[in-house]
Amino acid sequence: MKMMQKRLLTVVSFVLAFVLMGIATTTTASAATVIGSIKLYVEKNDWEQTTDPKVTVKANGYVISGDVTWSEHVSECDPADYIYGTVTLTTENGYAFKDNLRKSSISVVNGTVDSFSYTSDGNLSITIRYQVRGIAEEPYDLYWDGKVARWSCSSDKVNFTVKVCKNGGNGTVVAENISSMKYDLSNYIHGYYYDDYVTFKVKAVPKNKYSGIIKSSDYAESYDYYDDDIEYCPDDDWDDWDYWDDYNSWPSRDPGWYENGWKYINNNWYYFQDGTYLHGKFYEIGNDAYGFRNDGTMITGWYHTSDGYWFFFQSDGAMLKNTWHWDGSNWYFLNSDGTMRTGWLEWKGSWYYLDPSSGAMYTGWHLVDGVWQWFDSNGVWAG
Repeated sequence: MKMMQKRLLTVVSFVLAFVLMGIATTTTASAATVIGSIKLYVEKNDWEQTTDPKVTVKANGYVISGDVTWSEHVSECDPADYIYGTVTLTTENGYAFKDNLRKSSISVVNGTVDSFSYTSDGNLSITIRYQVRGIAEEPYDLYWDGKVARWSCSSDKVNFTVKVCKNGGNGTVVAENISSMKYDLSNYIHGYYYDDYVTFKVKAVPKNKYSGIIKSSDYAESYDYYDDDIEYCPDDDWDDWDYWDDYNSWPSRDPGWYENGWKYINNNWYYFQDGTYLHGKFYEIGNDAYGFRNDGTMITGWYHTSDGYWFFFQSDGAMLKNTWHWDGSNWYFLNSDGTMRTGWLEWKGSWYYLDPSSGAMYTGWHLVDGVWQWFDSNGVWAG
């Protein structure tokens, strides 16, 4: 009997110990620290694009497991391209990820969260979006087209700074942050460099929206231009121009009296054709469109037509088409016909919205067609 009681006591003690162990385990599990927010740090790649960006965490409770897998190496990208990296996070002992994390609970320094998902073991797989830093492509194929400087560049993310250089000198900046790949230097050659050897230099500079992502290129330099054939109206001919003005037909009273082409007269540009100046509308000259007022002066800057359309002409007179324009405060988009865009715009796979009244690109929260929409700092619609 005593033996049976002893055995029974042993069994009860074992069961009680097992129950207590289960309670202890449950208590330990329920005491795990829940992680409700996550922060990742992406170290920017070097400007030369030789190394892929590193991703780190600076918090307790979770670590990066394994290597980050990038969709492309930065060495294979153009500056400002986007690449995607997949990061796996695992928890440390005593921690667990919250069951219903939201995308907004995950932040990425120097990047954004593209998507995330839970793994089968309760950990996280996060895809981050990163914009590659790099140095702008140096302009190439520099040449003189008469007195017009021309060059090429394959990137649509840069504008250009132009210098005029005399006799091998460092040069003087004559145009900054222009989008056109040409610049008329007639005035500078005639006004400052008569009878001197002249070259021009051009470097690519990031458009405002890519500042900090793209670094300016070095200057590329053209071959020499020697100005020995001035085509400007000589100073001693100004009386003749005044004469034609007196007859209210300046400067076309006598067709053929002046050569066809571009002429710089009284601080304005004119274009002569068949002995008279173009005026009163837009004309295609070479590969660009230009606008001329009724008095024949070339239009630059914003121009509003009588039928309500806005156009933008660069400092060299060329009309902007199918591209963005930064006016120092806002971004605008010019359509393929040169008209300023308003409303929704799809550009290179992203959506933007241009103010219906001013044409300025939206950023931040805006009410569009009765619905609040979010546009990031680059104007891209969040969707």
